[in-house]
Amino acid sequence: MDNSAKKELVLLVGDNPLPNYVTAKYLIQRGELAKIVLLHSKDTVSIARNIENLLSHDGSVEITLAELEDANDRNSILSSLERLRFDNSVHFNYTGGTKVMAVHVYNYLKEQRKEAEFSYLNSRTYKLVYDDSGSKVSLINEVDIGVEEMLHLHSFNKVSITKNISYEETLKVLEKMILSDQIGEYIKSFQKIFGDDIHDKKITKLKINSLKEHVKKHWNADTFREISKHKELCKVINSLPNELPFLENWEYKAGFCDSLTYKKAKELLLKPLEFMDGKWGDEYVFSIISTLAEKRELKEDKIGCSLKASRQDSKEFDLDDFVIRGYLLTGISVTTSNNIAICKGKAFEVMMRTSQIGGSESKAVLLTRLNEEDAKSLERDIQLKPGERSRLKVLSKDQWKREILTEELEDFIWG
Repeated sequence: MDNSAKKELVLLVGDNPLPNYVTAKYLIQRGELAKIVLLHSKDTVSIARNIENLLSHDGSVEITLAELEDANDRNSILSSLERLRFDNSVHFNYTGGTKVMAVHVYNYLKEQRKEAEFSYLNSRTYKLVYDDSGSKVSLINEVDIGVEEMLHLHSFNKVSITKNISYEETLKVLEKMILSDQIGEYIKSFQKIFGDDIHDKKITKLKINSLKEHVKKHWNADTFREISKHKELCKVINSLPNELPFLENWEYKAGFCDSLTYKKAKELLLKPLEFMDGKWGDEYVFSIISTLAEKRELKEDKIGCSLKASRQDSKEFDLDDFVIRGYLLTGISVTTSNNIAICKGKAFEVMMRTSQIGGSESKAVLLTRLNEEDAKSLERDIQLKPGERSRLKVLSKDQWKREILTEELEDFIWG
């Protein structure tokens, strides 16, 4: 396409950069753009720069940032627009920014630019809607965004991500317990013996000397002799590559701490305990979404487990599991709790985390050990807009079996 026949895309930059980025990326892919103008306030300049950095990689489109001195004042907005020079026909997408910005920019371009078209990206249908023609284009399968791209758009940097199963044989043992409905007994016995150490004493966060002191003081023969009374817990421990090296005949092994370094403690003690506590649930779900990704032909960067990311102005971001369909992020949180209050907190957390990088378009799943009635009740309670399609799915203890969970996740993510 001749550059003179291409368009200049005008975007309003608000707190959620995803609609702007998706729209721009789609129009760039189609070869329709000569220039992009990002209208932003002082508060959203960093977001505008993130969009600019990601879109300017191939250098095919000129990108201009234009700051509005007062994004809530009509005269300020019009003054900023007057200073801009448009050499081509204009496409104004008014999805982002504030309502005040959208109204005044829309009216200005409608009056001043004869060759102008207008559109918005519908967050519920994922369609780009053109005002004049009424045509609608679904972008969910047209625009592909990977997880690092999505993180960078929101000023996050990836710290770590898991793409493999820590203990495959152990996970198989745990899945058999899910199938035989014995998993609840395992969870109960593990929490009885190790729950206080992990959740209250937080031994996985202790430095090596404090960890040694804790083990010597609190781990005694009576404590671990209790393990042998729990069949499911014994099966899981026996399936670990090195079992648990501090145990000998189901009693604490004398002298275990004497030569213990942090590296050894992490590999032989803390990592297996974290897995047995709940990380196995994250990796179980990851094994399911990996199968779905293969079926749906998703790229490698569209799924992951134990995602951690950092940003200067925020505490570390983390998600148990995620799937990205096109540009639609679904975050998944897994809890072995059957406490409604704890599950409610987890539900709000996964919704917040997912929308933090996936915007209002994102979805969230919470897999719990609640009964079906309580899970449905919790999902209804947290639905923010009654009557609107829920972006949260709460799953119960009856939906852990692989076949059922696979169907639930596929229907929700691709439905």
